[in-house]
Amino acid sequence: MFEEVKERRKEEGPEAFKEAAAAARHIGALAFLHDTTKALSAYREAVDLDADSAAGWNQLGHLLHRTGDLEGAENAYSRVLSLGNWADDRAIIADATGNLGNLFQTSGDLDRAEEMYRKVLKFEEVLGRKESMANAYGNLGNFYSTRGDLDRAEEMYRKSLALNEALERKEGMAGDYGNLGIVYQTRGDLDRAEEMYRKSLEIEEALGSKEGMASQYGNLGNLYQTRGELDRAEEMYRKSLEIEKALGRKEGMASDYGNLGVLYQTRSDLDRAEEMYKKSLAIDEALGRKVGMASTYGNLGNLYQIRGDLDRAEEMHLKSLEIEEALGRKEGMASEYGNLGNLYKTRGELDRAEEMYKKSIELFRDVGVTPKVAYYETLLAKLRDGRQ
Repeated sequence: MFEEVKERRKEEGPEAFKEAAAAARHIGALAFLHDTTKALSAYREAVDLDADSAAGWNQLGHLLHRTGDLEGAENAYSRVLSLGNWADDRAIIADATGNLGNLFQTSGDLDRAEEMYRKVLKFEEVLGRKESMANAYGNLGNFYSTRGDLDRAEEMYRKSLALNEALERKEGMAGDYGNLGIVYQTRGDLDRAEEMYRKSLEIEEALGSKEGMASQYGNLGNLYQTRGELDRAEEMYRKSLEIEKALGRKEGMASDYGNLGVLYQTRSDLDRAEEMYKKSLAIDEALGRKVGMASTYGNLGNLYQIRGDLDRAEEMHLKSLEIEEALGRKEGMASEYGNLGNLYKTRGELDRAEEMYKKSIELFRDVGVTPKVAYYETLLAKLRDGRQ
């Protein structure tokens, strides 16, 4: 129906283009959750027909972000911001600012991301737009989670969840449950994490949100992998990857490849693990996604260490650590200090190994990752016992 309306209005000439653009936006909205290619085509046509539609540019930005075209997405969101400034419309300005913050988060520019999110929250509090306030709290939660500040992350997610529950906004609730699950899993509370992931997945499935379903399949995969249930983990990762490929969502594909790499490494299939890591790294490097790059460098370091290539392993761990320090990610830094401790222990450089373990323990304690604190304290005790 909308296709017919769009073509009819286009034939009527420029005076009917805005109505044709509205029909194109309807087509894009219907395809958004399950058909990225069709949605992209529709929104591109919509902004060609009506270049002054902030809604059209905004949705186009989301789709370009999804497919990994960060420059195109930034251009689209910047166009939204210009339209908002021109109309002196604070709601449009807030939307554009928040979306730019998400882009900066993806590319690892966390300081700019935080700046954008805090601007948005001020706008939304003045405007009284509770749905958008919930989004802003959720985004700030993601920022704190990336930085390893789990207590503040949880606080933000709970603020977001309270607003979404009051609004009965299922999409937002699903995101919040998934994010809280990640916090609980990081702390080692796997049962509570699984409860959150399943709550989220149930909502995403009911909404038909493919992107959300893929995220929760990936989260459940990580949880099963932590428990040692590798077959269930692989099933979840492959479900996630199938959806991400269908959507063309590069960031999700990179995560799934990386997770499959860890799984294959756990099974001692190092060649397949390396293949997955390199697929993940290629995507993250193309996106400029620094968090993903750091994780994969660390994983490759572990793989090379297992093969006995300690020099190459050290190179990877130091690359990872450099990125984690630049991002200010305490959890990532702690992991790399621990990895370097293992490497130096293997080389027989026990003083350096002890130094790395101590740094790792201190940072894991700071961010509240109790299982990792206990793990590296055990390694440190064994190291000291072996020197006596």
